[in-house]
Amino acid sequence: MIPNFLGVFRELVFINRHRKWANCKIWVVFFIAMNVILSILTFKNYYDVIPIIASSFVTISLWINNPDLTKKISAPVSLSFLIYDIFVHSYIGIINESLSIISIIIYFIRKIKEEKSDEQ
Repeated sequence: MIPNFLGVFRELVFINRHRKWANCKIWVVFFIAMNVILSILTFKNYYDVIPIIASSFVTISLWINNPDLTKKISAPVSLSFLIYDIFVHSYIGIINESLSIISIIIYFIRKIKEEKSDEQ
């Protein structure tokens, strides 16, 4: 839950990247550091590390200004969250991450089809 609250703040900053204050790379370092600090403070089980690492990759993927690369990074992130959700028996989380993975797969299938039709 803690990475989600931090994620909301991260999204608010990243959505404002067109503004000078929000377009600084220090935000990436800040959000990753906050994830690590919060994970240390809330660590209970070995699998608690999974969402923290995944959240760090989400931070990087959202900072990148390349939709394809963002999707490529998001796939293992969603898989990581899915594994975590299975560990903690979060059925809503399992559904959410499953839908995210399906969405990513559909994105790449469409992209491949578009590239093939552009070649013809």
